[in-house]
Amino acid sequence: MPGINWALASSGGVASASSSSAYFAPPSALNDGERAGSALGRSGNVWQNFADAGGPVWAQIALPAVRAIDAVVVYSQQTLFLAPVEPYADMRTRRGMASFNVEAWIDGAWVEQAQVRNNDLVRRVVPLPASMRSDRVRVVFVAPPYNRAALTEIEAWEGTPPDAASTPPRKVDCFRVGARRYSVLKEALAILRDGETLDIDPGDYREEDACGQSGASGITINCHGATFYAVWSGKAAFTLEGDDVTINDAGGVGLFNADGNGGLIRFEGRNCSVNNLRAFRCEMPYLSGLKHSDSVETIVRPYIRDTEGRSPAGGIGHGLYFGRCAEARVIDPDIEGTVLGHLVKSRSARTVIAGGRLAKGPHTSRVLDQALGGRVELGGNLHIKSIRADNPDIIGFGAESWADDTRTTRAPTFSVNVVNIAPGVVIDDELRVDPVRFYIPGSVTHERSSTQPASGSSLKK
Repeated sequence: MPGINWALASSGGVASASSSSAYFAPPSALNDGERAGSALGRSGNVWQNFADAGGPVWAQIALPAVRAIDAVVVYSQQTLFLAPVEPYADMRTRRGMASFNVEAWIDGAWVEQAQVRNNDLVRRVVPLPASMRSDRVRVVFVAPPYNRAALTEIEAWEGTPPDAASTPPRKVDCFRVGARRYSVLKEALAILRDGETLDIDPGDYREEDACGQSGASGITINCHGATFYAVWSGKAAFTLEGDDVTINDAGGVGLFNADGNGGLIRFEGRNCSVNNLRAFRCEMPYLSGLKHSDSVETIVRPYIRDTEGRSPAGGIGHGLYFGRCAEARVIDPDIEGTVLGHLVKSRSARTVIAGGRLAKGPHTSRVLDQALGGRVELGGNLHIKSIRADNPDIIGFGAESWADDTRTTRAPTFSVNVVNIAPGVVIDDELRVDPVRFYIPGSVTHERSSTQPASGSSLKK
């Protein structure tokens, strides 16, 4: 006879907790039947206590009546918490609850039924003593890190819990360099020679060694729609340090690191071309370095959503971040909804955005932050959507162009400082502010203002 999970809300179970963080889901997430969880706060499915509440930290399920409970199953948050899947029986996590006790309400008091220590499983099945009957069970956490406990689900089974599937085997030989084939991306990238092409089979790559670093130049990486969920060595899925690099059809989901700048591509060489980049819930999908002021970097058809700093310390997430290169080119973008960060942040001498769509979310900072000034060229039927966001600026120009290290006086960094918004660019602005906010003093050419649009252009307010 199949077991029955009496903890489910649909079976009459009611969840409560010692406290709840306002940034996570309420206790009702603990018995809604959704075991994977996510980290999207109230719209997600992870409960976390309020760390400063004090006292014991616990999560409880009140059952509809006194029941015989044979096992409690506790689900911790997954390591790849921004891209969770239905937990496997052997799935391990670095974000799990290592130590906790399971208690039951018996004869008017909480009585310990089991102890769990050194746990690293996402799905931990805890058998209880035979013939244990109660109408309430709870999980009491033992010294949770930083006094923060997080769970996605608690189950209370009469009978044996159903088996969960094991982690599927790794894809084999899915990374190809000519006739050479590899099962681990970091190995393929490590031996990639100048001028070679790496082809990656389509699919989802969740393993931390399914990413890596290359210093080769003149290389092409064809991802064929592959999607990556982890970063290499605390950086990005791809860390590329050579010159003249092309990467095609790469996707990333939930990429973050401890520094708050985890993403799909971290480019530290000279001259890069990225085509059809896709990113969802990453911190910085594309990040380039500060080493090569003559570098030209082109991103074609980037599709980016919900970028946000997700490190344990929080942070700012930009959709595209260009270091101090010669030219940053963004062609036909579709970028929307960064949180705290900018849709495009550029420290380049020249930034060109042609066509496409850039749309603020409620907590986006700027559509474009041209941090050091320089030359900005917007054209090609570009549509910019600005809503009532945390920062009213649409384009910021020269906000980090400091005269010296004291950061008290701003001065132009580049000899040419131009903002050119071509006819055909639509700026849909409900805030009724000038599209560009200038921070640097001196002569700046601004072609097309908010009050006098260029002939044939459209400026909605």
